[in-house]
Amino acid sequence: RADCFQVKLALFQAKKFISEGSVKFADERNKNIETLLALDMTVDDVYEELMKLEVENYCSGPSDDRDTGELQCIWEFGQIVKGREIYIKLKLTICNMVDISFHFPERPLYYHYKK
Repeated sequence: RADCFQVKLALFQAKKFISEGSVKFADERNKNIETLLALDMTVDDVYEELMKLEVENYCSGPSDDRDTGELQCIWEFGQIVKGREIYIKLKLTICNMVDISFHFPERPLYYHYKK
């Protein structure tokens, strides 16, 4: 589990990538698209929501990417969007970010720093 400083640093990096346009939304994942349709959202709306993430939204990470083997690059968060809880998984690398998941949670989320 990351400490508050590590989470703040990851969020700073994520928000920097969003503001620079160095981000990709995983729109090939059906559950992401289904969630956007259910909430009447666009990918730009997703980026706006990601810009609102704070330490209190942190759930897990950094962890290794099980698909590519990259180390310590996966971060997980939760966010209430339009009254619904959303599971968010971000992959942060040195040069960009991928929003891997933005969908309704498939299991309960635990917020380590929720006040």
